Amino acid sequence: MYPTIVILGKSLSAYYICIVLGIFLIITLASSFRPKDFPLASDALLALLCLAAIAGFVGTKLLYLATHSWLYKDPRSFALAFFCSGGYAYLGVPLSVAFMVWIAAKIEKVSFLVLADFLFSFLMAERVVGRLGCLLGGCCYGIECKLPWAINARHVSAVHPTQAYEMIYALAIFVSARYLYNKLASVKGLTFFYVIFSYSAFRFFNEFIRHDGRPLFGFFKLPNAVFLALSLISFYGILRIVKKSGRKDEVLPALKTAVKILFITLAITAVIILSVISLISH
Repeated sequence: MYPTIVILGKSLSAYYICIVLGIFLIITLASSFRPKDFPLASDALLALLCLAAIAGFVGTKLLYLATHSWLYKDPRSFALAFFCSGGYAYLGVPLSVAFMVWIAAKIEKVSFLVLADFLFSFLMAERVVGRLGCLLGGCCYGIECKLPWAINARHVSAVHPTQAYEMIYALAIFVSARYLYNKLASVKGLTFFYVIFSYSAFRFFNEFIRHDGRPLFGFFKLPNAVFLALSLISFYGILRIVKKSGRKDEVLPALKTAVKILFITLAITAVIILSVISLISH
């Protein structure tokens, strides 16, 4: 755990450095990979990315405070917590970004799904860097384990590096989603729902071994319920899109290849990252 990084003699939060780098990465990648026939001009896309970054920060903070409302008994303490305390709920990011994309689609009179297909894969690139910040800062860790890559976090030792698990899976989603978009960008909504389903399905299982989250009953927590619902909704969205596209013979093989790419990337990245963590931890 390395919560601070010294730059030019000053100690800075590793978490916030990674968040800033993640936002910069999204803007750089999206601007660099913008298709020539994309409905938004370069300057409009850049404006949308910057507004989405602000909305994502506000959304993740508001969702965290809403799901921890019992900690704040009056508006003053709520406002103080928003500006001065830590604590974020990542689900607020895609929800806020989706809202900003929807507004942009309305203003520019283009399809929401066309914009979302292109942009949402880059959220997974940010997740890789963002979860690195969590890993360095010692938050969002898992339950105790005896695996070779177990890490020490805040006031606990030998726990699942759930932050690293998410880094690995987010990278795999990003790589496979980019393949799917390049292959079938004309099938509106396919990449968007693929990203939502892949990420939600992972988070559903990963939440079982995280140390936090409000329990609903037994080991089933509120985040499990939320991500299960998102998984089912997005899976249904994929099925509807495949059916309505009229290109089933083309879409299904592309989806199968994307899934293969996801698992190959997952396996390679897992070996590398978990090996590095094992060496550092021991």
